[in-house]
Amino acid sequence: MAIPLNKLVGMASELESKLKEQGIHDSDQLLDACRTPHERSELAKHCGLTRPKLLALADRADLARIHGVGGVLSDLLEHINGVKTVPDLAKQRPEHLHSELEDLIEQKKIKLVGRAPSFELVKDWIKQAKALEKIL
Repeated sequence: MAIPLNKLVGMASELESKLKEQGIHDSDQLLDACRTPHERSELAKHCGLTRPKLLALADRADLARIHGVGGVLSDLLEHINGVKTVPDLAKQRPEHLHSELEDLIEQKKIKLVGRAPSFELVKDWIKQAKALEKIL
């Protein structure tokens, strides 16, 4: 599910403008533009980024394909066991990941719009991650 570029954690307005110059307006388009190392290298040069920085944004765009993950939640996942990519998420045990999310939200006193992810939602994220085609 595509989300606007400005909803990706780590997206600065200057970078968003440079991506839009390249016809990239959402997470799906960013992901499509970053499929190969060569494409990432070229886009990183155009945007004045390092390849690892662009890859980190592409990984977040990849996670945004999972319904219910995007923005703040992808940022939280990154802080838990290094869940930075769809394959990382696919390897998680739902019980463990849900518990870690709850602990992190409580520890950092994070206020989420709506409510914290339920166990069933976390389980669904993992199921979706396992079913998604590998892009990066």
